[in-house]
Amino acid sequence: MAQPRFLSLFPQADVDTRIHPSHVRSLNDGRILTATLLASEQGVELLHWDACGYNLQRRRLTLSPVRRVVGFEASENASTTLALQTDSLTLALIRIQPDGSIAWARHYRTSSPITWTSFDGDEKHFVVGGYAPGLARVLAIKLDSGGGLLWSRAAAQAGNAGQVCLTPQGRVFQIVSDRKALLWSESGNVLWMAHVGGLHFGMINLKPTVLSDGYAVAVRRLFNYLHVVKLTEDGQLAWFTQALPVDIFTTSTQLFNTGIKRLLPFGKDSVLVLANFGLSAADGGYVSIHLVGPNGQLLRRNFIQPGGGFRAQDVAASGRHVAVSGLGSANSGNGLMQLTKALTLGCGDFQQPALTDPTITVEVTLDSLPPVSNWPLMVSNLATQIQTLSPYSPTFYCQTNDTAATDLVHRRPTCLGEVVYLRPEAPEGAVITWADGRRDTVFRAEGPGTYSAQIAYCGLNWRVEYSLEARDCACEPIYPTAFTPDGDGVNDAFGPIAVPECAYAAFEWAVFNRWGERLFASSSPADAWNGRRPDGQAAPSDVYVWQLRYALPNGSERAWFVKKGDVTLMR
Repeated sequence: MAQPRFLSLFPQADVDTRIHPSHVRSLNDGRILTATLLASEQGVELLHWDACGYNLQRRRLTLSPVRRVVGFEASENASTTLALQTDSLTLALIRIQPDGSIAWARHYRTSSPITWTSFDGDEKHFVVGGYAPGLARVLAIKLDSGGGLLWSRAAAQAGNAGQVCLTPQGRVFQIVSDRKALLWSESGNVLWMAHVGGLHFGMINLKPTVLSDGYAVAVRRLFNYLHVVKLTEDGQLAWFTQALPVDIFTTSTQLFNTGIKRLLPFGKDSVLVLANFGLSAADGGYVSIHLVGPNGQLLRRNFIQPGGGFRAQDVAASGRHVAVSGLGSANSGNGLMQLTKALTLGCGDFQQPALTDPTITVEVTLDSLPPVSNWPLMVSNLATQIQTLSPYSPTFYCQTNDTAATDLVHRRPTCLGEVVYLRPEAPEGAVITWADGRRDTVFRAEGPGTYSAQIAYCGLNWRVEYSLEARDCACEPIYPTAFTPDGDGVNDAFGPIAVPECAYAAFEWAVFNRWGERLFASSSPADAWNGRRPDGQAAPSDVYVWQLRYALPNGSERAWFVKKGDVTLMR
């Protein structure tokens, strides 16, 4: 079943996302997490949204001062790790459990001013990138799952504004200014440094992404275009895209922190590029989405133009969803947008004509390795606290839902004594309530009967009913197909072969001739027909019909079964 798509706006108190952009992460089940620096710079507001776009939790992390949110990562159980720059010398990392408790909090302090620029993690390790202003040194640090420092290294003469991402092998891929990219080893050595040339402008300072066999970066050309460039694992050029239009320079860029924020892996080695475009102070313009395939081809190009305006500030993708955080136009509040995997919202979507691209050249060359040295950091525990507040009530500007709210009835036979697990088909995040009041996605049904569940999902409600019809799979008697009542002591009578272990609550069977006359009847599986009529005369050789009706215990009731067949009498 499909998931909903929505654009919601909410009045986020004490937060000014015009100055401090909101950050977003998307989970596979449709939940969304956002983090935004408070306008007072005294902490961070963390919001947890369900798959339907409703605010479930609102928490405030108190920490003073905080200059900026460097980044945050979320696991599937909604645990989050925040990276915050508190001053020019100090970075703070806080690990928050799903229940709001703090697992650990650390301060990382250096003796020289540092600008921390990006953060990434995979639950096992965390990496942070930054640079030392005026020293032409780019930094990368790597931490273990508990925030312990593994190494802190600086690469001299590599540039500044380093954005990092963690590779599955535990390496650190980093881009810096002046069109350079570095790959750090697991132990903190630079394996290679590449220079991306052939374009008019340099590397765009946004987070790169890791593909299965390389790395994708964004390189700016002219003022309103970029190219996605893929580097191989050893720093060579794999491919580059045609020019993709994005509004990088606008009158509101500085004020609203707009522009593209990060490249995202999406599907098998595809790259998602999301940007604002056509921004204006009145309506916020529209959001442009480009999906680049594994070979650099443009797979999809879509634009969304909400009538109420929306300025995208961060984007995140999971296996089935894309979430976008941003700012509504005028004073409409802060916003949250969810797209399906088809990258559509369901309202305000439109396609642009195919791109025309002049001939360009992209060149990637390996540079000599930069000098690398340790960068001292002092690590200490950090005291902080979290406060839980009342959730926000969002206003849905756009909400679409492809899920069909249709009542369903399922019928199926089930063996007595068989345990059946019922799993209604429902979108992730749906609330399933069974007739006994239990809420679960799976129900254990023991025995025949009718079981029903009420499903509630994003304003829709429907009922699913399961009718389990009793079937005897273990105690069904067996009847011979022929007998010879000739008095030789072998196969002289006809009767059922019952299962000794079964406690039959009732057992009624009879034999009829081809004209429907009843020749024999019994209420016991131990009885047998000797091949004679009720008057004692021998029945002739022929085919006779038998019928059985029996009952088995089913809780406090009885389950009845009927079985028919024929038998050949041979004299």
